[in-house]
Amino acid sequence: MYDFAKYGFESFLWMPVGAGQAPTDEGASSFLKFIQSCDNEPAHISGGAPDTRATLVALLRYAIDAWTLEAALAEGERLNGGAPLSPEQVTWLLGWAATHLPGSERLDSCLVL
Repeated sequence: MYDFAKYGFESFLWMPVGAGQAPTDEGASSFLKFIQSCDNEPAHISGGAPDTRATLVALLRYAIDAWTLEAALAEGERLNGGAPLSPEQVTWLLGWAATHLPGSERLDSCLVL
């Protein structure tokens, strides 16, 4: 693991997802809980592959902010420098949306972990 504390981060969630790949459902659920925790505000999403970060932002826009899937995918493309997400990432997001309603992962208040 990397020492993120030296950059001022007190907590972090490590999600090893490569370029063009989609997160696992378990990883996505952990991310959605982590991102909403009061202890992790403000949150910073970073990674080596811009499309991975863009996929996670598209997920949170859909799952937490209740954006339409189309708007969330457009946001992902914008954050990916105008390039579309990979077919694997889009297919995964479509699969997530097929089993989760928009905004269904939003917590009523900050989650204390």
